[in-house]
Amino acid sequence: MKVSDMIKLNLLGELKVTFNRADVTTVLSKRGLGILVYMACNEERLCYREYLADLFWTDFKKESALSNLRYALWQIRKELKSAGIEEEVFVNHGKNALKINGSILNSDYASFMCDYKSGRWSEAAAWYGGDFLGSFYISDAPDFSDWVFNERESMQHLYFEMLLALADRYAESGSLSAATDCLKSLIKIDPLNELVHYKLMDYHYKSGNKATAINVYRNLKQLLREELNISPSEEIETLYVRMQKESHISSQSVPLNVSRQAAGKNKALKLFVGILPEDLNYFARKLAKYDRTPNQMVFDLCDSPGIRIPYEGLFEILDDMVENGNFSGRQWQKELEPVVHSLRNEPVKDELFFFKQFITLFKSERSDRHIFRIWNFHFLDAKTIDFLSYLFRVDSGKEIIITGIYDESWHDEKIERFIKSHDTNKHAEIERTD
Repeated sequence: MKVSDMIKLNLLGELKVTFNRADVTTVLSKRGLGILVYMACNEERLCYREYLADLFWTDFKKESALSNLRYALWQIRKELKSAGIEEEVFVNHGKNALKINGSILNSDYASFMCDYKSGRWSEAAAWYGGDFLGSFYISDAPDFSDWVFNERESMQHLYFEMLLALADRYAESGSLSAATDCLKSLIKIDPLNELVHYKLMDYHYKSGNKATAINVYRNLKQLLREELNISPSEEIETLYVRMQKESHISSQSVPLNVSRQAAGKNKALKLFVGILPEDLNYFARKLAKYDRTPNQMVFDLCDSPGIRIPYEGLFEILDDMVENGNFSGRQWQKELEPVVHSLRNEPVKDELFFFKQFITLFKSERSDRHIFRIWNFHFLDAKTIDFLSYLFRVDSGKEIIITGIYDESWHDEKIERFIKSHDTNKHAEIERTD
């Protein structure tokens, strides 16, 4: 059977069922989706009807639960046939058991497990789009909810351990940039995991991104203090002290203090421009001093070398906003979560509308000051540069500071036009070396 003729199940991340690119998720009931998912994840096993009935209708009498199961299976078959799926979805094995027809299913869950067991870890990592079943739940099916929770924990553990080992594999082969990418993905899952932060500091430092390594330490220290009221482990402190001595970076941490009067219309630009490595390292040490505070949101962009794809910087901003932004819980759930979902999942058709969606998030975030700290301005993608220009012209309701380091040896015309357009602005400070 061709892949295009198969039912596609997206189970890692938000649940989605498609057939021939048509979304059929909404045509099935919640329990219908649950049954389909459970059996798809156990496609090699016989599923006994009594067990399924008890799993999804826990508090029902046996006959009533079995009757509900029969109706749910009939409804699944009916809706999928209406969508154009001609083959039988479920195969009966006697009166009391059935199996799902795995030959017509294609799921990211199965692909992940296949690649993981075969040792194709980079391919397996690409299938992991988020937590198992995302936000899907059935409120009055506690046994099924327990199964989802355990499966989610198990998948997350597999992904975590696999990516940690993959980072080590990349580092051993000299691909430190790929190793740090793996570790940054793990921090999104467990932001307080000190082993991951230790490795991230170490790999950034070994790849020459000394200021970034120091900044990883600063962010971890602040997070541990805010969340657990503890300090980083002795191993991390020892690594930090060694890096600090070798880099001659001041341990003093200061917030960027730009008064509203000095900023003029609450906007300021501070760029460091140079060519020589020692100059760029000096600039990086200055950039590393700025910390996130309750009143000051810091967005870190381009913290490792490499040419960026369109909009990559904007999605770095979005990730920082979701992970570290201070929002009203009710407003986030009702108004802002749909905005984030739209930004992440819908193609950019109207760039101005896309930019305005970000401004909506900025206005709702509770910090007074937003700092956009760009470690490698010369690698920033063109779309993000356009957005920063737009941000400098509009009112986001915040004090805006754009600061970063530009290596002139890359000679990017778009970035140089951006710098030139602000060079004579009394609210801009462009520091160059001779």
